[in-house]
Amino acid sequence: VVADLTIHNLALDIRTVDLLPTSSNQEPTTDVDQNEVKLIDQLDSLLLRQFEDFTITNSRVWYKSVSGETRRLDIEQLRWSNQGKRHLAEGTVSIADASLNSLLVNANFKDHG
Repeated sequence: VVADLTIHNLALDIRTVDLLPTSSNQEPTTDVDQNEVKLIDQLDSLLLRQFEDFTITNSRVWYKSVSGETRRLDIEQLRWSNQGKRHLAEGTVSIADASLNSLLVNANFKDHG
């Protein structure tokens, strides 16, 4: 068991992963689609199931927005706590090249997956 995990300078590029599939009932049809599903499942397992509490600092995540543009999420600090199917997050993030300086995040959600 890891008591106090801090991930510093994470650089995660998920621009090629389709985070918003066109149909929720659609099965993966290509090797690329299946690899995307596998990557999302692995990230889900690691970040929401295997780690109980962790902090991410000074990190970046590149992703595709709903409009198809590449965006970068800058994570100054994000503290994450998993309690079974309940997940808590608190910290400061920003979106590069956006009109906002930073955003204080305070999330409390339940996992139905």
